[in-house]
Amino acid sequence: MSGFAARLGLSILAAGTPQNLEHFGLSHSTEFRRAIPLLPAQSVPDTATFYREKFGFEVLDVNDEYAVIRRGPLEIHLWQCRDRYVAESTSCRIEVVGVAALYEHCHAAGTIHPGGELELKRTGYREFSALDDAGNMLVFVERAE
Repeated sequence: MSGFAARLGLSILAAGTPQNLEHFGLSHSTEFRRAIPLLPAQSVPDTATFYREKFGFEVLDVNDEYAVIRRGPLEIHLWQCRDRYVAESTSCRIEVVGVAALYEHCHAAGTIHPGGELELKRTGYREFSALDDAGNMLVFVERAE
């Protein structure tokens, strides 16, 4: 045990250890399905348009305060936040297939984060970072074979 969990006196469950759920008051009958990133944007309509034009997302619903966008099975929600600092402090990891091709597309579109070049990490993922127009960092990853 180390780090934050150790300071709290918690042990970390390894994936696939459902026998320990009761210890934490959790139920075996609950299945976690997916996470939907909720990202801040100073102008929700502008950021939804940015995702459509730069990353190929479909805009499912948009107004001045909230948007729902999707590309394939990935859905992202955008919420209005006028403080750019909040977006610049926000990131999410998105697993993809074909990270090298996406990197080339994002490089040509000018969305690569400074220092976010495509590289193989020691975790076994090839990844790069991009920025949306609001300042959110998107880390695109693919498991290296």
